[in-house]
Amino acid sequence: MTPHRKERRKRPSLSPRKRLDKPRISDPYPIPRSEESTVKPSATNQADISDDPTIDTDITFFDDAKKEFKIVTNEQKRQLLKTLREKYSGITAITPIIPFLVIEADPIPQPADQPFMIASLIACFIPDGGPFPFGIQFIGEEGQAGNVDEIARPPSCVAEDLKPFHIPTMETLRWLHQHIPDASHISFYPQQLVVELKRNDDDTFRSCLEKLPPRIGSLNVGYVNGSIWREFQARAKAPNPQVLDSTYDDTNYLLGENGVCLRPGIVVECVGNRSESGKLTGNVLSNTGVKIKKGDVERFTVALHGWDAVTKKDIYHGGNKVGTIRDSLSEDIGLVETQHSFSNTLLDINATAQRLFHSNLLQFGDYVVMDSAFTSRQRMRFLGVRSGKKRTLPGYVGPTSDHEYITIDQGIYSVRAAIINTEPQVREGVCGTPVLLAGKYKEDQSLLRDGCVAGFWTDIVGYDVAGRLYSYCQTTDELIEDGWEIAN
Repeated sequence: MTPHRKERRKRPSLSPRKRLDKPRISDPYPIPRSEESTVKPSATNQADISDDPTIDTDITFFDDAKKEFKIVTNEQKRQLLKTLREKYSGITAITPIIPFLVIEADPIPQPADQPFMIASLIACFIPDGGPFPFGIQFIGEEGQAGNVDEIARPPSCVAEDLKPFHIPTMETLRWLHQHIPDASHISFYPQQLVVELKRNDDDTFRSCLEKLPPRIGSLNVGYVNGSIWREFQARAKAPNPQVLDSTYDDTNYLLGENGVCLRPGIVVECVGNRSESGKLTGNVLSNTGVKIKKGDVERFTVALHGWDAVTKKDIYHGGNKVGTIRDSLSEDIGLVETQHSFSNTLLDINATAQRLFHSNLLQFGDYVVMDSAFTSRQRMRFLGVRSGKKRTLPGYVGPTSDHEYITIDQGIYSVRAAIINTEPQVREGVCGTPVLLAGKYKEDQSLLRDGCVAGFWTDIVGYDVAGRLYSYCQTTDELIEDGWEIAN
């Protein structure tokens, strides 16, 4: 048997794109407690997941003893700026907006030279005077109700659960959906809640704001008229050079010299439709997920939206048909039947998918990694959740046939600046890539050995015209609840 390859045949490379004008920034919020772990690294089970550069400084925005973010002095900020300029001469300004450090520079350091963390904050490099990415400013519109006791003053158990830098429980999310019935989705971001209301005309939306509180518990609330997401986005096979200039790993892993085996995070293709005039539409690229099983049935996962344009949902890799989407779960998980061998060992990360990891087991600040054909190894941090309403599953026995239940649809993550800010366009094609739990702090990779799949990258077009601090990953919750597990 031909051995599986242990690394990618081709390295992805990235190039930035131009930015627009800078939006207004909301005032920063107070600095509350965090659940950052202070556990030290283990000497064993360390997989090399990134070659991120580091910045040596004694200045930190996080108090390890109190386990909370802290305010640093202006003198310390000036010293940090000086330290950064010694490494990057083009840096013009820094703005700490917990949990991010926004760094303006001209020129911006190359992606490979940008650290993921600086002074315990996630580094966010932007052009000098350029726009701040989505997530820096307040998201949504404020409620105008002066006194809505039932919502603004929730039960103590809910109030204590609604605080910055803390993932609320499912019980709290159910309470929020119950008391804001017009919400289609409610999301927790590090320092606020975002409520997506059912789409209405502007006058009706403004009337709704007059009845909604600006704050619940210890969190400010932003309201959005309709979905905060515009659409799912896959990558066109022939990318627009004004948007994307990059090299990706298009290796055919079914060839003998490459292992004769499908793997997580490799390129798959929807061949699209060709009209009578010869015009090709719907031809897009995305990534494989992982191989799963339910009883005797085995499938591998893909991002379902990549095949929205076609009726026959065939999956291609290396120019060959490798399977067909037979079913789907959640908002964007396609289940592919294949006759080809599929290994759940990642190519550029020393890890193998072994179990699906429910979102309620994740904690704020957890580190995760992914390995995509379009980005190779990338580190992310778990910073929030997006919950929504769903109709009951078939076979539900309960009070009413139209009973709704609350699910965590997506996890909200922050990614290293090279992806989130200087190359927001690189998300085109990353969708479907599995995300694995790495550890509790930046250097911690001890949890990779457990192979916990926390979700699958979902590429979204939303409000973020100037780049993003956040990415979204489809959770594995519905796969778990439907009886699926990792197939090895």
